[in-house]
Amino acid sequence: MAKRKRIRWDRVLIVILLGLIVYLTGVITSNLIEEKTEEIVNIQIPISEFSSAKSSIFIAAVSNTGEGVLSKANVEIREGEGRILVNTNPFIEPDTQFSLETSRNVAQEFTGIDLSKKDVIYSFSETRASLVGGPSAGAAFAVATIAAIQNKNIKSNSSITGAITNSGVIAPIGDVFEKLNAAIEQGVTLFLIPKGQGEAIYYTKEKIGGKTRLIAHKFSLNGYASQFGVEVKEVSTIDEAVGLLVK
Repeated sequence: MAKRKRIRWDRVLIVILLGLIVYLTGVITSNLIEEKTEEIVNIQIPISEFSSAKSSIFIAAVSNTGEGVLSKANVEIREGEGRILVNTNPFIEPDTQFSLETSRNVAQEFTGIDLSKKDVIYSFSETRASLVGGPSAGAAFAVATIAAIQNKNIKSNSSITGAITNSGVIAPIGDVFEKLNAAIEQGVTLFLIPKGQGEAIYYTKEKIGGKTRLIAHKFSLNGYASQFGVEVKEVSTIDEAVGLLVK
């Protein structure tokens, strides 16, 4: 009887050991699979492996009559010689062309990607303007160029206005209220503007001491835009703009 009991316990121990080995093998294999999956997820394809990349973003401008208009800013990156090419329909004034060079340089610095063997092509579409001037599209083109390089999307129904400096600062521009109205009319829901330009001024005529004077009144652009379901946010750098617009 004692011999039979020892045989049963031996079998039990063998079964337990086999089960423990199977369990440990499963845990180790699972961890290896998770680590391998994480490595695959974190792989990013560099721009140099793309034959071309594209992106676009809405930009607001002001017409010759002072009316706000919304256009689309387009960026295409393709194999080339490090050139900046600009579609001149509509006609692009020199200050705008200069701002596009700054946009490319800022995008290159931001991403750390060398574009010396890529041509960057900038163009405007869906616009009623026959002439485009001023630096206010600089920030928008910088964001769109970064999105193209990173092969990412720009949030739909979003727009930005503002100049861009070589250090990536988004600088003030004029006619922000008119540009905001153009964005509202075209269904934009997120509108980025330069830091410090979140208020606008309107004037009323009032009689003071028997004389009619113009009295200035300030109001919040975000408060005004929120009535139409639009959020206005102030940004000071390209980092902030990309964080809000590129996904």
